Amino acid sequence: MQAKETKLQDIIEGTKQYVIPLFQRTYSWTNKEWEILWKDLIELCETENPRSHFIGSIVNMPTVSVPEGVAKYLLIDGQQRLTTIFVLLTLLRNKARENKNPEFADEINNTLLVNPYKKENDFFKLMPTQVDRDAYINLINGKPNGSENQITRAYTFFEKKLRQVQFEHEKLKKIITSYFSVVSIVLDADDNPHLVFESLNAKGRPLTQADLIRRFVCNVPTNQLNKIFTAVYPQLIAKHQDDFAEGIKIILQSRGYPKDNEFFSRFKEAKFYGGGDRQIKTKLILETLEESFAHKETVPFDNLTIEHVMPQTLSEWWQNHLGDDWEETHELFLHTIGNLTLSAYNTELSNDDFTTKKQTYNESHLDLNKYFSPISSWTRSEIEKRAEVLSKQSLEIWSYFGQEKTASSDLKEVTGTTPRELKILGQRFQVQTWRDVLEQTLNTVADLEPDKFEIIAHNFPRYLGKDKNKFREIRRLQNGYFIEVNLSAQNIQKFCYQAMETIELTSDDWSVMVT
Repeated sequence: MQAKETKLQDIIEGTKQYVIPLFQRTYSWTNKEWEILWKDLIELCETENPRSHFIGSIVNMPTVSVPEGVAKYLLIDGQQRLTTIFVLLTLLRNKARENKNPEFADEINNTLLVNPYKKENDFFKLMPTQVDRDAYINLINGKPNGSENQITRAYTFFEKKLRQVQFEHEKLKKIITSYFSVVSIVLDADDNPHLVFESLNAKGRPLTQADLIRRFVCNVPTNQLNKIFTAVYPQLIAKHQDDFAEGIKIILQSRGYPKDNEFFSRFKEAKFYGGGDRQIKTKLILETLEESFAHKETVPFDNLTIEHVMPQTLSEWWQNHLGDDWEETHELFLHTIGNLTLSAYNTELSNDDFTTKKQTYNESHLDLNKYFSPISSWTRSEIEKRAEVLSKQSLEIWSYFGQEKTASSDLKEVTGTTPRELKILGQRFQVQTWRDVLEQTLNTVADLEPDKFEIIAHNFPRYLGKDKNKFREIRRLQNGYFIEVNLSAQNIQKFCYQAMETIELTSDDWSVMVT
């Protein structure tokens, strides 16, 4: 076995072909992996002097080919990332053709995508499994595909992303070929390729609790945290050998690790309860908040579940209790930390009125629930006050380290402000009102990320839908949906923030300039 670090260009260039063996699964990367690769690419493009960026390993084994044919390699591991790279390069080639830049298009095509002087299957530098082969060949040849599959979905994903950035396509190509690096592992003929594949796909270790909570609340993608922590060691050795602990604090401070101000704002506003592993993480947070009261006796958590004080289904009592804006309050505050607690009586409490629920909370042995004892009502105001209390408590538990504890937050008081510019998904729009912000935000998501728009529509039916009669005052989006615009500036900001968080976008993807 031979292994060395090399640039992608060295892997792809030359008269060669990578054949994906039958025991490999079909191309299966999804938005999650595409998003990580794209963010890595854009980050390198934004760096003035980019360094090599490691994207993984490529494991292959030479195969016997005919004397006049191309050098062929069985691709044991790395097929997902290499296939994605070929899709990206195909997109850049096609855009070069559309932009009347045939020289650049031919350079990509003839040096990186195909073996121009070979025929039939030898023409292609990558030969996918039989299931993916027709779709891939049609893509390389510029022919339409009869049906959609994961390869064509990848192309569509990156095509939308490409519309959101202003970088020259030549620079994107250079980053891919010259700054993306891999470890190239070439197996000997007597190595077992299947066993090598299995051993290379082991799981990694999980993050610590402190990292988990700050990332979860502040919506920091895992790949961004990976970059933060992998950069620590070289700087530590170079500049802080005398005091490693202090050095780690200084380095993390300078690399975007979520600071107190941002963490505090996000903790109050974030949508904690939801699908995936959100409930597991939220229960962990509530348990840790409970433990922070320093009980002399251990509190058992096994039989406790997450309880919504304002229930998920509102009775007529709750609608009257919450007031005229009960729908907005329910939509925006239901899953926030201020409305969540722990209880062993979740099923029994259900959507009981607050007075009945409070009696149960008063009998609880949890300090979290003692908070409700002096409270006589449970409306938006009370939820916000409790969120403030729990957010302050969270800072003590998952405290920031270092000297500088302030950081600007993207969540500000916007009542009385006038928005001037919306930045979303790499595009900028002039706006005059907060209603413009709302409309343009949803139009842009619908245009560039239609699947994510559907997620927002599903999660926020109070704010958008296809039946205009559901709403008080409407604007019609370009895709035919209607949105509620009879909202305060603060509610529009809160809704947009929660909507962006729901589809895993951050303040880097959505922000508003105001005067």
